[in-house]
Amino acid sequence: MCPKHAGRAYRAIGIKPHPCPRGRFSANNRPPTRAVWASVFLIPIATQTIAGAGFSLGVSAGDVTPTGAILWTRADDAIGVVAEVATDADFSAVIFRADAEATPDNDQTIRVTADGLPPDTTLYYRFSAKDQPDCVSRVGQFRTAPLDGDNRAVRFAYSGDSDFRYAPFGILGHAAREDLDFFIWFGDTIYGDVPAGGLGRATTLADYRAKYRQMRSDPYLQELAASTAFYVGWDDHEIYNDYAGMDPDLSAEQREAAYQAFFEYMPIRANPAEEWRTYRQFRYGSMLELFLLDDRQYRDQSVEDLCNALDPYGVLLGPFGKDNDCIDLLDSPRSMLGDAQFDWLVDGLRASETRYRFVVESITMSFVGLLPYDHWDGYEAERRRLLEAIDQSRIENVIVLATDIHASAYNPDLTVPFRFPRGNYDLPNGIRVQELVAGPIGTTSFKEAIVGVGAEFLGAPRAGFEALFDALEPLLLTRLRQISNYRHFEPNRFSYVRIDIGEDGRAKATSFGLPPSRSDVDTGELERVFEADLSEPAAGLPCGLPIGVLMAGLGLAASRTAPGRSSAAASGTRASASAGASARRGRRGRVWAHR
Repeated sequence: MCPKHAGRAYRAIGIKPHPCPRGRFSANNRPPTRAVWASVFLIPIATQTIAGAGFSLGVSAGDVTPTGAILWTRADDAIGVVAEVATDADFSAVIFRADAEATPDNDQTIRVTADGLPPDTTLYYRFSAKDQPDCVSRVGQFRTAPLDGDNRAVRFAYSGDSDFRYAPFGILGHAAREDLDFFIWFGDTIYGDVPAGGLGRATTLADYRAKYRQMRSDPYLQELAASTAFYVGWDDHEIYNDYAGMDPDLSAEQREAAYQAFFEYMPIRANPAEEWRTYRQFRYGSMLELFLLDDRQYRDQSVEDLCNALDPYGVLLGPFGKDNDCIDLLDSPRSMLGDAQFDWLVDGLRASETRYRFVVESITMSFVGLLPYDHWDGYEAERRRLLEAIDQSRIENVIVLATDIHASAYNPDLTVPFRFPRGNYDLPNGIRVQELVAGPIGTTSFKEAIVGVGAEFLGAPRAGFEALFDALEPLLLTRLRQISNYRHFEPNRFSYVRIDIGEDGRAKATSFGLPPSRSDVDTGELERVFEADLSEPAAGLPCGLPIGVLMAGLGLAASRTAPGRSSAAASGTRASASAGASARRGRRGRVWAHR
């Protein structure tokens, strides 16, 4: 009978206690806490009652609209499956039913498109095996989106960067109790290039499927996924660190395998016009519209191998680090989004009629300057085009929701550094663009990464460099705020950001976090990392100084590259950058391997 298979997935994916001793953990090892030991010995038992017999990886609903949703699960065996949606948790009022097949061809995953649902309604769903009434999944719930004209209040949260070496993810257990309309799980949903829990680096379809099964086994992720709707997107670690879609060293076979596994294991709508397209938009009443970006698949190669400079803008090292030739390369007309996605985004923002427009992406848009190659700093010309389009079209209330840097942050206006010191940004209307940064769910924190890089670079003991970082942290963060216009920046918390929009249209963001040392449980109090009123005008600049003066003092002059650089020059830059891709990954893998 079906129930005997409940929990099998946990045993098959190789969850094992970590061999390292208790004590301080690094980016590459963590102590086996009580929760980790519980995940080894108890989860197979809990699966039978929590995940549901025969569906041990739980359930999930995603890409919710006013009348539809994608329903997801994975059957433990190759069986016929029935999906049901009801208006009550007892399923006495079933309003949708569909059949599906869990087969080896799709790794026994199920994605069902549920249509014809009532708008703005809390609904319940489950899966069961055909002809086996005792094989029933746990019950999930979600709320359909309100109709376009509805003004109702909205609460949602988002985060990203879930590295299974840091499971279980207690922060997600906290998020599951937030009574959310939806949760955005965006970027580095697995770390395919990092060994964890008995699984090595993924390169084949079987490898990637195993990584997703492993991730889906986390009990807190299952709890959150069953409690609300998801919107999802990928970043680089779904394949490998800092990859670009145009990377010549990425084989078509590996890319297809990684993309296929992502779609098999996520509640995401397939686009019939483009098989692996993940950029898409969703409207949620009159309050907000989501623009979910793909920052990886269409991007040109980084210019890091041509620059190889830590601080080309001189933001910390001043003239000793500044490299004008590298700045010109960073400003060359290369693309991160690709032409089709860029036009889709700008056209969508211009046409949007909601109060807020959330641009969700897996990297940050704010200027930072240090190691600029993989983020928007490394694609300066396209960022300029985007911000100029927003400003010149006077598109208000654009808010970027970013992940990836493993820190929590808020920038009340990311355009400030580009409006004052730079002569090649044309932003005459002063339209501000806010940015929130969330995460990680669980991986090397920003602080841990910097400490690791610094200790290796100086050949110093890690503990000694960590003490130095702690002493200098206030000064470093003050400088970062001055350079980027950040108002809040927390480098060492696992976190998510919750956004509340009231019926009056007022919006507030709250970042909730846990220190890495107690991130594997969902008990105890969450820390409020920061709060930000997204409806208020941007506050004054730090210390009352114009940011142009601050940046000029740091040597951040305007780039010497004209915005209209020729396409031939761009092609030359792309070809040159591609030539060193393998060396780049090998070099950066030593110091910033898991960003």
